Amino acid sequence: MDGESIERRGEGCYPAASRVSLDSAVYEFLRGESRKAIVQDFPSLSLVRVDGAIAFYLASEAEIGEYL
Repeated sequence: MDGESIERRGEGCYPAASRVSLDSAVYEFLRGESRKAIVQDFPSLSLVRVDGAIAFYLASEAEIGEYL
């Protein structure tokens, strides 16, 4: 896991300093939601955190696909 943008906590992965799970943001992205819509759905995430989660997912699709 990328120590700066994604944290592993227990069995889950999270954008750093967030209680919103990585899978929540990624599932919205995969449904076609825009970055801004994801921020609206999860106001505790900043646009930077959403971008980091999406970038991490795209760079690690196989690993994250297994996790999801």
